[in-house]
Amino acid sequence: MIIKPVLTEKSARNIERSVYTFIVDRVSKGTIRKEIEKQFSVKVLSVRIVNLPEKNRRLKYVPRRKKAYVQLKPGFKIPIIEEVIHAK
Repeated sequence: MIIKPVLTEKSARNIERSVYTFIVDRVSKGTIRKEIEKQFSVKVLSVRIVNLPEKNRRLKYVPRRKKAYVQLKPGFKIPIIEEVIHAK
């Protein structure tokens, strides 16, 4: 369900506000919330979804997918993602 985290400058700024960005399968907010809480042992405050359009690249087709902005409750962090962001 969770395909990968998004590691960009914008997502790095959002991590300071405890908002993490993920590319996810086409599932509901509740499913994303449960999956994040289970995989990372954190409590989720809110989930916002952005539907990304399909794209045709030169030799590759990128299907439709979703981007999820997950805000954690105060005091919770996902250390694996923060280590990668701060290592850049």
